[in-house]
Amino acid sequence: MIKSRLKPGWAWPVAVGAVVALSSGCRSTIERPLDSDGRGVNAGDTRLDHGYGTLLDLLRDEARVEQILIIKSPAAGLADLLQRISAQAKNDARRLERLFADDPMVDTSRTGLGVIETDVRSRIAEQEATALIFAGGRSFELRILLTQDKAASYAAALASSLSKADPQSSRRNVLEAMSREWKELGDEIRGWLEVRTVPDQRPAPPVSGVDRTSAST
Repeated sequence: MIKSRLKPGWAWPVAVGAVVALSSGCRSTIERPLDSDGRGVNAGDTRLDHGYGTLLDLLRDEARVEQILIIKSPAAGLADLLQRISAQAKNDARRLERLFADDPMVDTSRTGLGVIETDVRSRIAEQEATALIFAGGRSFELRILLTQDKAASYAAALASSLSKADPQSSRRNVLEAMSREWKELGDEIRGWLEVRTVPDQRPAPPVSGVDRTSAST
């Protein structure tokens, strides 16, 4: 299976992209199940195959996020969040694998990405992994939150898109729930990001143990 790495990302390109998308009137294009293209395994649909292949790749990557805790020690609440992200990804990957176990119409072994796109994503992933390993303290926490914000947003959107495109109602229901769960995780991640990016507003400590107010009077 082609391995795609979608976790790396920065806040400002995402924000700029969102503004451009809104101003240009971009909107989702899939609002009902796709008619099969007849080119997948057993006359299935390669577009669904590639979508599910990409989603499973992402979930399997996210299932390993908690491994960073072997070498890093972020704030306790953030460590718990990373563990829950991994648990969610593992559970979702198993749910999809069970759905496809008896369905010969779906082939998740390929993502449909071109060789250049696959290479670009791998290079970005390697760069971000290196940056995470060498980052420490607040810098590490900010970097890991940014990567997870991107991943959670992508997982939620991909599951939502597949829930519209898949003609099988049983899978649509699973995907709709999955999309909601990843959106909720994304909201929690962004809550952490707000705390990490807001400047410290606490007053400066007294000079030499003397309260500044009393010293000036």
